[in-house]
Amino acid sequence: MLGELRFRCERIPGTRRRLERQLRPPHKPSLLLPLLVLGVVGAVASSNRDLASTARAAMVFGTEVVGDRVLVLVDDSGSMSGTEDAVQAQLTRLRAAGIELSHRTTIPGFALSVTDSYAVAPALIQGMAADRAIDMVYVLSDFSAGDDQANDAASIALVARLLRERRARVYWASVRDVPAPVYYDVARESGGAVILTR
Repeated sequence: MLGELRFRCERIPGTRRRLERQLRPPHKPSLLLPLLVLGVVGAVASSNRDLASTARAAMVFGTEVVGDRVLVLVDDSGSMSGTEDAVQAQLTRLRAAGIELSHRTTIPGFALSVTDSYAVAPALIQGMAADRAIDMVYVLSDFSAGDDQANDAASIALVARLLRERRARVYWASVRDVPAPVYYDVARESGGAVILTR
């Protein structure tokens, strides 16, 4: 009789599969997948906490500066003459807090442009490409002589996007004049700040 039933079921399309499904014990969802997902999420969260907890902080003229590996860009244009002590004092504060000044490069000015001869953008982009562990960019300039007249929207967006993608902060540290509002905007978006040393 069972053989006859099996024969009849095989002859009716889909009937055998339906019967087999009905005869199987109910499916109990496995807890393995949710546990694995929770484990991965926990590991990522822990890793992010570890990264956040390793970042060092320094107080520079009342502003908290946070980072581990720093790209330092120092304006060496003629208008920076006489600011050497102010530049060194800031770098000394960063080192004293245990912040690694991994790269130091001179820049011809502070324009947010990739084409202007007094631009900071090319050195910032190249410096971050050279070391993917950089989490802070520290720019020292006098913000004088009108370099910011060469700022252009495309270069500003490029710098802001790079900082955002790399989760790096930028600090614009002025040893003389107050930077234009765009520098405040870029710093704020990155989690950094403008530092006035005078």
